[in-house]
Amino acid sequence: MPTAGDLPAADRAPLLATAPNLRDVGGLRTADGARVRTGVLYRSGQLDGLADDDVRRLAELGVGTVVDLRSAPERAAAPDRLPRGVRVVVADA
Repeated sequence: MPTAGDLPAADRAPLLATAPNLRDVGGLRTADGARVRTGVLYRSGQLDGLADDDVRRLAELGVGTVVDLRSAPERAAAPDRLPRGVRVVVADA
């Protein structure tokens, strides 16, 4: 299992002020010893509280798909604030 030590400190820093849990997964080692490319895969908590600046920043990061693991009631109570055109995949089953 990768540890935080596998990533340079700059890659673990929060990318969005209003979603401090958003992180670039790049740099983590894969099972075969390779590394995930930076700027390709991000992980986060909820995105319902994003400020306008952070919605723009999310678009600048090139996020095209969000996989939402929350339940239907959680999504209804706190809909994500995402840039236009971002595809949402619901994976709450």
